[in-house]
Amino acid sequence: MPKASDQHLRWIDTVRVVAIVGVLLCHATELLYEGADLGDMGSRMFIFLCHAVGRLGVPLFLMITGYLLLDRDYNEEVIKRFWTRKWLNLLACTGIWFVIYEIYLFAVGRGTTDPVKLVEELTITRNIDVSHTWYMGMILGIYILIPFASIALKSVRPKLFLFPFVIYAVYEFGRNTVNTFIEFIHPEYQMNTQFVLGFSGGVWGIYLVVGYFIKKGALKKLSSFILGIAAFTSLIMLFMFMMIQSFFGAITDRYVWYDNVFVFIPAVLFFEIFTRLKIYEGIGYSVTRFIAKYTFPVFLTHLIFMEVFKPYVMNIGCDKSVMTLILCLIGLGLGLLLSWLLARIPKAGKYITYVKD
Repeated sequence: MPKASDQHLRWIDTVRVVAIVGVLLCHATELLYEGADLGDMGSRMFIFLCHAVGRLGVPLFLMITGYLLLDRDYNEEVIKRFWTRKWLNLLACTGIWFVIYEIYLFAVGRGTTDPVKLVEELTITRNIDVSHTWYMGMILGIYILIPFASIALKSVRPKLFLFPFVIYAVYEFGRNTVNTFIEFIHPEYQMNTQFVLGFSGGVWGIYLVVGYFIKKGALKKLSSFILGIAAFTSLIMLFMFMMIQSFFGAITDRYVWYDNVFVFIPAVLFFEIFTRLKIYEGIGYSVTRFIAKYTFPVFLTHLIFMEVFKPYVMNIGCDKSVMTLILCLIGLGLGLLLSWLLARIPKAGKYITYVKD
């Protein structure tokens, strides 16, 4: 019989794999379908099914972080160790890959020749023309204050946080969800707020805190049957919402971001479902564990592989849905291979991949 700690790590490994596959699905469909005619209903349904599932990837990653890091005991010594061993290593990894991205962009003719813009991009004060780099700046900003968030959360009963949590969640997710509906009628109008939400970490901080609350049993009273129905129903609603948007002229899911309640609800419910999984040793889990170990470097590398191989995949001549899956496999397979090779580099490997030995 496996120990509880083993089960704990196994379901988290599974979530990591599901999350990275979701990110790959999103990016593959964006690369192959962006700006294109959606064509028949079958193609349209495939695109938004990929986006609906894929949109859960980032929230799942964030909730894992909250689940694992917000329930730890932090004192002054532990905080210093957290900053030097985790945050500074993450900063070094980010810096290395931002330089690699700049080299890649120059190689494909998309790099900037403006030295000011280049400095801004490398210092995380300006977006790089690689679509997923926004995540790096976000996670660096969130990580640096995790010890203090943990101390605050553990100083009182979780129920006491319900009052501010609901207010922040309503303003973050409610307002932005309403805005997606307003877009249909008045594209120029956006509902704004003067309510300052920065102290919460915004949408990203809320996902982290939800991970912590789930670890404390916030949804344990829900039966697995009800939870499963609610999770799949909310995922179908996200899919339908994206479909409706497409009929209003949205080619991709550009209006449905992580601050949308249609993303938030299924992500939270499926995360709770994953915490209840019982996963045992075997070939299947060995593969899952290997992929899970390298999900972060795969996240860093996959988009370059996808962009490079996109023209070759499109020349295959098969259906675009098949091309999407092939592009995902390329991003995952080559990302895993490169990540494994980079991690073998003595001493420097951990800074390039942010993978523990």
